[in-house]
Amino acid sequence: MKKIIIPKWIIVFAISYFILKSFVFAQSLVPLDDSKASEDITLTVNNEPKVTKDGFGLGEIPMTIEPDFSYITKNSSKYTPKVLGFSAVYDLRTLGYVTSPKNQGGCGACWTFAAMGAIESNWKKLGYGTYDLSENNMKNCHEYTIAACDGGNSKMAMTYMARLKGPVLESVDSYNEEVSTCVPHNPSAFVMEARFLPNDANIIKQAIIDNGALYTNMYWDDASYNNVNKTYYYSGSESTNHAVLLAGWDDTKVTAGGVGAWIIKNSWGTYWGESGYFYVSYNDSRINSSVAYFPTRLDYNSNLKQYYYDNFGWVSNWGYNDTICYGLTKFTADGNQKIEKVGSWVNSSGTKLTFEIYSGFNGTTLSGLLSTINVNCDYPGYYVANLPSSIDIDNGSNFYIKVKYITPSYTYPIPVELASGCTPTIQTGKSWISYSGTTTWTAIGEGTSYLRNLCIRAYATPQTIPTNITITSVSENTFCEEDAINVDYSIEGVFNSGNTFTLQLSGSDGSWTSPKTIQSVSSTNSGTINSVIPTGVINGGAYRVRIVSSNPIDTSAVNTENISIAPIPNVTLKNDNSIICIGKYVNLKAYNADTYLWDNGLGTGAGVKIVYPTIQTTYRVTGTSNGCTASDYVVISVNEVPTVTLTRTVVPTCSESTDGVIESNVTGGTSPYSYLWSDGKTTQHNTSIMIATYKITVTDANGCVGLRSIAQAARPYFPEVTNLSATSISGNGVVLIWRKNAETTSYITYYKKTTDENWIYMGSILKASDTSYTFNGLQPNTQYQFKISQRKNSTTYSCYTTLSFSTTDGISCLEPTNLFANNITSTSALLNWTLIDNAEYYTYRIRTKIGPGIWRNVGSRPNRITWVSTRTLTGLTPNTEYEWQVRSHCNTNGTIYSLLSEISTFRTNKLMKTSKLIYENEKPNTEIVFDAYPNPFSDEINVSYDIPEYSTVRLDLYDILGNKIVTIVNENQINGTYSYKIQPIKTSGIYFLKLIVNDKLIQKKIVQIN
Repeated sequence: MKKIIIPKWIIVFAISYFILKSFVFAQSLVPLDDSKASEDITLTVNNEPKVTKDGFGLGEIPMTIEPDFSYITKNSSKYTPKVLGFSAVYDLRTLGYVTSPKNQGGCGACWTFAAMGAIESNWKKLGYGTYDLSENNMKNCHEYTIAACDGGNSKMAMTYMARLKGPVLESVDSYNEEVSTCVPHNPSAFVMEARFLPNDANIIKQAIIDNGALYTNMYWDDASYNNVNKTYYYSGSESTNHAVLLAGWDDTKVTAGGVGAWIIKNSWGTYWGESGYFYVSYNDSRINSSVAYFPTRLDYNSNLKQYYYDNFGWVSNWGYNDTICYGLTKFTADGNQKIEKVGSWVNSSGTKLTFEIYSGFNGTTLSGLLSTINVNCDYPGYYVANLPSSIDIDNGSNFYIKVKYITPSYTYPIPVELASGCTPTIQTGKSWISYSGTTTWTAIGEGTSYLRNLCIRAYATPQTIPTNITITSVSENTFCEEDAINVDYSIEGVFNSGNTFTLQLSGSDGSWTSPKTIQSVSSTNSGTINSVIPTGVINGGAYRVRIVSSNPIDTSAVNTENISIAPIPNVTLKNDNSIICIGKYVNLKAYNADTYLWDNGLGTGAGVKIVYPTIQTTYRVTGTSNGCTASDYVVISVNEVPTVTLTRTVVPTCSESTDGVIESNVTGGTSPYSYLWSDGKTTQHNTSIMIATYKITVTDANGCVGLRSIAQAARPYFPEVTNLSATSISGNGVVLIWRKNAETTSYITYYKKTTDENWIYMGSILKASDTSYTFNGLQPNTQYQFKISQRKNSTTYSCYTTLSFSTTDGISCLEPTNLFANNITSTSALLNWTLIDNAEYYTYRIRTKIGPGIWRNVGSRPNRITWVSTRTLTGLTPNTEYEWQVRSHCNTNGTIYSLLSEISTFRTNKLMKTSKLIYENEKPNTEIVFDAYPNPFSDEINVSYDIPEYSTVRLDLYDILGNKIVTIVNENQINGTYSYKIQPIKTSGIYFLKLIVNDKLIQKKIVQIN
C-alpha cells in the first residue's frame, strides 16, 4: 500500500482554521447589533435648515438604519425590467394616476405628503378612484419623540400605517400646520405593506409603471433650483432633507446636470414650480436616496384584530453574525378568533421568511404546529402573508409565531424594536431568538440584557359561532321623544370580549332602511338596555326596536308589538318686546302645539296673550300635541317711567314777549335723561318763551317716556294802546294815529325791512301827550314796522302794539338823457345832457379805457353839478377814449335820485407836432377867469370859471342883504373850465355870486329881470 504523506503546513493550517472557526462560532452565539444600531434617529433632527428661502418646510430625516441592497447588487440579473427599454417620457399626470399637489406650508411634514401621495396614486392605479388622505393625522399621530413638524421618513410613515390606525380621510382631519394634537379616526382603508427600493433607475421606472407614484427623497438647496425651466440639479454630499413624489421621467429634459430628469410632484402648492411639479436631473447626487411604495390595500374592517408588540416596528438589526436567524413571539388570544395573516419587517433584499405557528412552547421546545408559510422578499420593507387556511384560537389561548430570517447578503437578519428616537414598551417573557431555531432559545425583552421587541405580527378576525338575541320585553308601547325606554333581552351562544349590544329604532313604518341608534352597552351577557327615545322622530304608530351585536355581528328579531312615538312639540314662546316701561303691554304668542296652558293665571286655550306687567315677570306656556308636551318661557323686564313736574318761574311780560321761563324737574326712571319741548328746545328748562301752552317729553336711559304740559300766561300790566293806524302814506312819509290813556306817554320804536328780509332798528321817539305823529324821510317802496307802548312811569307800562306797512313809490326822479360831448380838444371836452324838471342837482362819473374791456376812474368823480346841464372837462389825456354817465338828484340831501343815465363815450384829439407852440401859448396862466352871462338875465344865466390847477372850489349865491340862497359848488376840482346853468330865482333883484378858489375870493354881481 502506498504511503500518503501530508505536508506539515497543511496540517498546521487545518488545525488553525478549526481553532479560529470554533472561536468565531462561539462568539456568534451571543446576539449582536448592527454597528449602527446605537445611533439615535434624533441625532439627524435640527441639523439642517427647516424652511426654504420662500418659507416652505423641509423635514425629511434620513433612515439611521438603512435597508440593505447588497443582494440586488450581487444578483442584478434577477431584477431585470419586465420589458426591454422604457419609453422616453412617462408622466403619471397625463395618465391620470396622481392627485393634485398640496401645500405643506412652513411645517416639516413633506414626508407625510410624499407618503400619502404615493398611496393616493397607487389606489387610483388599482381602480379605487380618487382619495384625499390626511397628512395631518400622520404628522400628529406617528408617536415618535420628534415633534409633529420636525420631519420623518418612509419607515415612520409605514410604522404609522402598520398599526392599522391610518390613513384617514382629509375630510375628518384636515391639514393644519399649527395643530400637533393627535385625534384618532377610523382609517379609510388599511395599508398593509411597504417596499423600499434601491437607487436604480430601471427598478424605479418599473415600480412607477406597476404601482404609480413613489415616495422619494432629495437634498434641497435653493441655489440649485432653476425657476425659469423648473429644473433642479445638486451635486454635493449633504444628507437628504426633503421628501417628494416620483411621478414619472423625461429622458429628453435638459437640466444643469445633463439630459434626462425625474418628474417630481412637490408639496409646496400649485402656484410653485410647474403647477406644483418640477424636474430633478438623473445625475443629481441625492435624489432617490430612499425610495418606497405601499402596494397592498385592504378594506377597513373594524373586527380585524392585530397582535403585535413592536409599536415602532423596525428600529435596528440584530443577529449572530450569520445570514440565518430565528425569532419567536408569544401572543394570547383576547377572544374566539381566527388567525388569518402573519407579518414582519424585512431589512434586506433577497430575504426569505418562513412563518410557523405553534400552540405550545416550554422554553426550549415548540409543540403543536398549526400552520406554516414561506415568503420570498425581493426588497426590504414590511410584508404580510395570508395563511393557507385560518387557525381557530379560543379566548385566552396562547399561540407562538416562529420566523426564520434568511438574508443571503447580510449578517444581521432580524429587525427589532428598541428605544432609539421612540419610546417602545419592552415586553417581558414574550420574545426569544435562536441561531438554530430548535432547542436553544435566548429570551429577550424586559428583565434581560436585550431590551428589544421582535417585529413579528399576527392578524385575526372573530370566529363565527352561532348566536341568538331575543327581545323579551319593552317597558311601554306609547312614547314621546326623550321618554325613557327599557328593553330586556336574552342571548344564546358566545359573544366575544369587547362586544357591544346596540338598541336600534326602525322607521315610523317599521322599515329598517335607516335605523336610529338608541343606546349601546358593552356586554357579553343577557341584560337590559335603559335609554330614552331619540329626538328627531316623526309621529307614527308602527315603530319597532331590535338589538344588534358587534362581536360577533348578529341582529335580534324585532319586538312583537308596534310602538307609537310622537315628537315633542317644538313649543316656542315669542314676545314683541322683552323690556318695557310701566304702562306698556307685551304681545305673547306661542307656536307649534295644538293646545296651550299658561302660567300666571292666564288660563288655557289660545296661543296669544296680551299682558301688562308692572314688575319683572316670567311667563311660561306648556303646549301639547299628540299627547306630548313641551314648554317655553320668556322674561319681561319692566322699567320705571320718569315723573316730570313743571314750574313757571318767570312769566312773560306781554303777549308777544319772549322773556318767560318754565323749569322742569324729573324723578324716577333711569338717568341720564333727554328733553324735548313742544317748541323744539332740548334743554331741561325752557327759557325765552312767549305766552303759550308748552309740552315736554322726557326720555330716560331705558327709553321710558314721561310727559307733562303747562300753560304760560302774561302778567296783567298796563293796557296797550288801541286803534293804531297809518294814514297819508307816501313815498317818504306817513302819519300814525292811535288812542291811549290821557295820563301816559307814548313810546314809539320803528324798524325797516332790508332786502334780505331782516328787520333793522331805525330809531325811537317819546311823545308826551300826542296821539299822532308824522314821520318824514322814509324810503319809497319800503316795508316799515312801528311799535307803540304807553307808559305811566318807569315801572308801569303796556305791551307794544305793532303796525306794519309799506311806503309808496314816492317822488319820480328820472335819469338824464341825450348825452353828448362837443368842443373836444386834445385835453378838454364839453359834456351836455337834457335837464330834468324836478332835479335839484346832478352828479356825473367819467373813466378812461386803458385796454380791452378795462376802465379806470378819473379824478375824484362823481362830481356834483347844480342846476346846469353842461360841464366842461379840462386836463384830459390826448387821444384817449372816455365814457361818462349822469344821475339826477331830486331832493336837496340827495336821498332821492335817478338811475345812472346810459353811457356816452368820446375820444380826445391827438397832439400834433405843429401844435406845440400853440399848446404852449394856450397853456393856462395862473389867473382865475370867472364869468356870468347874459347879465342881466330873465330865463337862465350861464356861469363859468377857469382854474389853473387842482383846487378847493366853493361857489355860493347870495341876495342883496347877504343871505345865502344856495351853494352851487363845494368840492375839490382839477384844473380846467367849469360851466353851470342857473335857473331864474323867485323874485327880480340884485344877487351876488361868490367864487372861492383855495383862499382867493372872486365876487360877481348879477341882475335878474322878470
